[in-house]
Amino acid sequence: MPNPNPNLNSNDVTSLDPNTYAPPLPDHKGSFKALDGTNIEYRCWLSPAACKGTLLIVHGIGEHGLCYGFLVRGLLLAGYHVYSYDHRGHGLSDGQRGHINSWADYRNDLKTMVNLVQQAQAKPIFMYAHSMGAIVALDFLTHYPTEVQGSIINGAPFKPQQSVSPLLVHAAKLLSGIAPKVSLPLKLEVSSISRHPHALADFNSDPFRHKMASARWGVQMLNTIDWVNSNAKQIYVPVFLMHGQNDQIALAIGTRTFFTQISSLDKTIKIYADGVHQSHNDLHYSEVIADIVSWLGTHNGEVNA
Repeated sequence: MPNPNPNLNSNDVTSLDPNTYAPPLPDHKGSFKALDGTNIEYRCWLSPAACKGTLLIVHGIGEHGLCYGFLVRGLLLAGYHVYSYDHRGHGLSDGQRGHINSWADYRNDLKTMVNLVQQAQAKPIFMYAHSMGAIVALDFLTHYPTEVQGSIINGAPFKPQQSVSPLLVHAAKLLSGIAPKVSLPLKLEVSSISRHPHALADFNSDPFRHKMASARWGVQMLNTIDWVNSNAKQIYVPVFLMHGQNDQIALAIGTRTFFTQISSLDKTIKIYADGVHQSHNDLHYSEVIADIVSWLGTHNGEVNA
């Protein structure tokens, strides 16, 4: 199959063009029906190099699976296939924007996606999960501890910059019960997401992004964060936790604390000194991708041979 990206002419991830933010065209696009019939869209990129493994991107709230251009390009250069999908209520997938009936919907969708990748690729499968996607992936690991070989977790929102008041939580729970689909705008400062000009421009212009979340989503998110914290000892697979020290959406102290709670004997943490929320799209993206590739290289077993 011809290389779909003419810029992929080196195996050095630090050679990525900082002006080429968008991912290359996917080698394959598809969809599947979730357990409740919701249509979920996905795509994959196949490395032109000998494949060492496969990475599945689990994206954050309000974005979609095509918001990871630097990461996709870097992994393709390094010899990894990449899959991404759009959560229900995001991107090209069906569903009200930023709404779920139950967190189990996210979990079941991820399980279907992992099964799909397993059927297509014999190589080790890893996840890269960001922000809300980090909670989706970590919840998945507490329920399915052996489905993937390891996970990279970025910007997990264990400790929001602004604490949620008990009164607001109570109001959200009431609203979730009587009007679960009522949506409110997400209060996200664009400058807190990334410092890279192309990532910021994309955030403001991408028509497939959204800035809404329903009352039910908010309650389910808080409940699942509590669940993941309470069940961290059930996570045994290799985990690489990363966070920007200057992340003003989710504070790095939350990731530091969670790192001490997980049972995995193979766990790594890195806090990027000047980084903000999206490590993979920040000014130091090449360092982040090099760290990811290095970590993957020590966890893909015999595939290195």
